[in-house]
Amino acid sequence: MSGAQELWDLGSLQFFGKVSASISHEIKNVLAVIRETSGLMEDLILMNRKGKPLDVERLKNLAEKIRRQTGRADEIVKNMNRFAHSVDEPVKTVAVKDCVELILSLFQRSAGMRGVVLQADLPEDAVTVTANLFFLQNLLGNLVEIAVDGAGDEKRIRVGARKCPEGVDVIFRGLQPFSPSEMEESLDVPTRRLLALLEAKLNFDVDQQALVVHFPVSRSSLGGEEGPGPG
Repeated sequence: MSGAQELWDLGSLQFFGKVSASISHEIKNVLAVIRETSGLMEDLILMNRKGKPLDVERLKNLAEKIRRQTGRADEIVKNMNRFAHSVDEPVKTVAVKDCVELILSLFQRSAGMRGVVLQADLPEDAVTVTANLFFLQNLLGNLVEIAVDGAGDEKRIRVGARKCPEGVDVIFRGLQPFSPSEMEESLDVPTRRLLALLEAKLNFDVDQQALVVHFPVSRSSLGGEEGPGPG
């Protein structure tokens, strides 16, 4: 099987495209706000040239709005760069907190369109996993979408992490009551393959209405020197 076919079967090319499209929509929205705001500033200047006193306070507020949007754009581009560079190395030690926060940021927009809020509930101490970063992000992104689709009445998915003797757990809380067997059957093929590739196990905590993905202490199957990278 070719590398490109393997990536396609894992859903990773589709995942990369989906995230890239979402980022481009966010940037486009920022540019639209800046364009509209700059147009209002031009209107104020034009009216001033016609003899109307310049509304300095309103002009100041519009300038501040543009400043906030440029800050937002800067954050979006930083996240885009972090995501793009996740394909740089076939394996690395990943800070789970940083990885989860990035994925939640990338998926906050799509979750919001479905009326769901994503919330990080992560420990400050270092929790790491050794894996292919891009495939790890791909898996977590898939699980975020599963959690959003099954969100409970609160419409808030809280994502946490914890160390355990056998490895690391990432927990998705806030789901509506579910049947573990039905949830297991609903997993698509790419998600199943990513779980196998990363040697991760997905558990279903009915009492806490949570999905728990467990990463073992040992490296994933892509963790060795011979593991194929996405490039």
